[in-house]
Amino acid sequence: MQRINALHYYYTSVTLRARSVRRVRALRKLLSRAGIEFSESRVMDELLRLYLRLWRGQGVKPATLRRYNIDGRGYQVRPFYINRVLHAAATHRAMHSGESLSRMLDFAIRNYARRLLEGFLRSGRLLSIQQRKNWSARYARRRNREEFFISYKCRTDENQFANLSWFQQCSTIMKKGLSAERIIECLQNTA
Repeated sequence: MQRINALHYYYTSVTLRARSVRRVRALRKLLSRAGIEFSESRVMDELLRLYLRLWRGQGVKPATLRRYNIDGRGYQVRPFYINRVLHAAATHRAMHSGESLSRMLDFAIRNYARRLLEGFLRSGRLLSIQQRKNWSARYARRRNREEFFISYKCRTDENQFANLSWFQQCSTIMKKGLSAERIIECLQNTA
């Protein structure tokens, strides 16, 4: 299998509920007021990272995919410009859980948008010191707040006519305690 580089991006699209698209736009506006300018793809990228970090599924791999966007109404197709390592890790998780990338992202928007907002607004440039302290206090009350990298590795062991064997591993590397050299290496090879 080819080596996946974190510096390359992948163009795709996701199908989200109209309500979720509005939430992403509102999140972007709130961040913009604090001096943080993110694109829609960057916000969705950060939410997908949180989803992968906080996912705690223990079930077995399902036989079929779960249905999403059954009737087609009330959903919007949105372009998504995503880091290749993050896309590989999310696809790996999607195969295991039986959920599509769109469904995972929709869940992340509904459940992790406030956590993401608190994380970024605690250091907003245009906010007053008191506002930053308030956002920092809200963020400090949450668990799992350490910054992290997502690492993805994949290897094909055997690819013959009758046999296909491969290995995939997705892991989370906490930034706390890493040396400067290791952080620079992670910036190039992880999401």
